[in-house]
Parts: sequence; C-alpha cells; structure tokens
Amino acid sequence: MQNKIRLNNFEISNDSPLTIISGPCQLESIDHSLNIAETLMKACSKFDANFIFKGSFDKANRTSMNGKRGLGIEEGLRVMQEVKSNLGCPTITDVHTAEQCSQVAKIWRKWRLFRWPKRVCTSDGKVCSEPWYRRCFHRVPRRSR
Repeated sequence: MQNKIRLNNFEISNDSPLTIISGPCQLESIDHSLNIAETLMKACSKFDANFIFKGSFDKANRTSMNGKRGLGIEEGLRVMQEVKSNLGCPTITDVHTAEQCSQVAKIWRKWRLFRWPKRVCTSDGKVCSEPWYRRCFHRVPRRSR
C-alpha cells in the first residue's frame, strides 16, 4: 500500500507530481516570508511542482550558542498563518520540544504539518510516545531492503 498525504488541492505520493518544501532557514518577518513564498510558488508553478512553505520560528540547532534563534513561537506562528492566508499554500514548521508541540497542536486545524527533527526525535523516547506525535511529519531513516 502506498502512503499518500493530502494537502490543500494536491497529494504527495510516489505517483504524484514533485512537491517542493522550501523557505527561509529562519523566519524574519511577514514581508520577508511572503516575498520568499511568492517567489518559490512562481518557480514551482512554472515546473508544475507542488509547493509547501517551510519556516522555523525557533532554530534550536545553531552551531553557536550566541546565534539568533528566530522570532519565537507566537510571532513565528503568526507569520506562518499570514503566508498561508495570503498565498493559500500549505505550511510546515519545526518543533523542538514537547511544549512547542502542544502549542502548535492547539491550532492544529490551521496547520497541516509540523516536523520533529530526527536529531531531536531520537534523543527522547518519552516525547516520541506522546499521542500528538503520530500527527508529526518527520524524517524517518530508510529501511534497508
């Protein structure tokens, strides 16, 4: 059985058109995010590819402890909602803690996907056993066949 994910007006599967998940490494502002999303949407449209805007409100995996981490969850989720509302594209964001997952899950109906980075996911078995975890989109290592 083939897995399929349905978003907006398209499907993601092996038999579906290419889907590009892209956006800024770190959200900076509404204008910045809308500009990037609009540019990426046009490029994807040109090649008949689907588009999902990805932006992070908290970059917890910085190489420097002094590096900027982002807008924070409240402002970051507001920016992501603006992109979704203004451009109509699906959005995805990273979550790094159980608390962040709970906050994002509260507005789940507005969100289709959020991603739990594999590095964080595998480091805490307790978090991975939480009920909301089943709704997360995350990287899964390929099984060798």
